[in-house]
Amino acid sequence: MPIYRYPVLTWLDASGAATAVLVGDVEHAAARAASATEALRQLHEMLEWRVEHEPWNVAPDLSEAVLFETRVEARPEYVHDDRRTPCPDTLQLRVPCVKGVQGGGLPVCVVPHLKVVFNFQDEEGIKGLITHYVKEALQSESPAALVARLPPRSCELGELVLRVAGGRERKVPVAEREEYKALFNVAEPLLHDLRRQPKPSAAHGREATSFILSLMLRGDMSSLLLVGEAGCGKSTLLRDAARQAVREEYKSREGESKEDDSEKDLRTYRFWRGTAGRLIAGMRFLGEWEQRCEEFVEQMGAVRGVFCAENLLEL
Repeated sequence: MPIYRYPVLTWLDASGAATAVLVGDVEHAAARAASATEALRQLHEMLEWRVEHEPWNVAPDLSEAVLFETRVEARPEYVHDDRRTPCPDTLQLRVPCVKGVQGGGLPVCVVPHLKVVFNFQDEEGIKGLITHYVKEALQSESPAALVARLPPRSCELGELVLRVAGGRERKVPVAEREEYKALFNVAEPLLHDLRRQPKPSAAHGREATSFILSLMLRGDMSSLLLVGEAGCGKSTLLRDAARQAVREEYKSREGESKEDDSEKDLRTYRFWRGTAGRLIAGMRFLGEWEQRCEEFVEQMGAVRGVFCAENLLEL
């Protein structure tokens, strides 16, 4: 029975209601209720829903979480017709932050109440980065708007434990079906590939690009090319857009009745990643790779698939 442990930040607002936030979650999932217990229960139900409907989006995105506070100066300002009028006084904000580790060991810092997430290299520079990103998030806020985004008075970092019953974590009947064997021989399902990045991260700061890319992936297009230097985040952007595309497809078909469970599973197997080298790997005789390629294209068509080649020139 797999067990997942999620860092959760909880706080009380001025009315006494409790807010609970999954720290580092790609969707900034949060719940608000009359008590912290009820808010945590709502988050637990949401995670159970993900296990059933979004199995690629279950693993926690942050581990080794530590809660700390830092002070940031903010100056409200009024903006009218592109003219800014700053207030004469600045506010000293006590900002709660959580630092931890992403998949692959990359340090990350989160300011949950502002939905600010950034990576850092060393502990010495983290305070300056927090000041920069918090000011950026609160830039041009009027006094009234700034009040609505003030940090909570006190926070508590806890842990939400999710136990997944055997067989419910991820349904993979496609991998066991002979008619899709060629797919798994040539490529890997993008949203189920947990070996390269156990905890997929979101394309923070590039949400607009990710949204446009997800629309293109859902539409009727012949090809799409992502260009960028190594390490700039092409794979992260692609994975985030694919996740959005599948999620929107789920939403668009929620009202359909009597849908076959196997067809539901095929939606998460629409996006595949591989290399041209795998298409011809192990081929020895004339016509072998052509036959494999034909089978691959046929089976991709059966799942309305999108193949993501890692190297265009090699392809």
